[in-house]
Amino acid sequence: LIMLIFGTPNDVSKFFACDEDWLITRLHQKGFPPMYKDEDGTVYFKKSKKFMKYLNETIGKEDE
Repeated sequence: LIMLIFGTPNDVSKFFACDEDWLITRLHQKGFPPMYKDEDGTVYFKKSKKFMKYLNETIGKEDE
């Protein structure tokens, strides 16, 4: 069970904000659940070395 907090994190610099459905789905499927969701539908993922590495690899593949 994943708990999603409604609102914006206090320190957004520690989070990756995303409003792209395909990327939100892919990140969640790979084990990175979103932690926050604000009123406009943007979700926030907690940044970590593992998360940022996967994110950089994923976005790089989409740009090709």
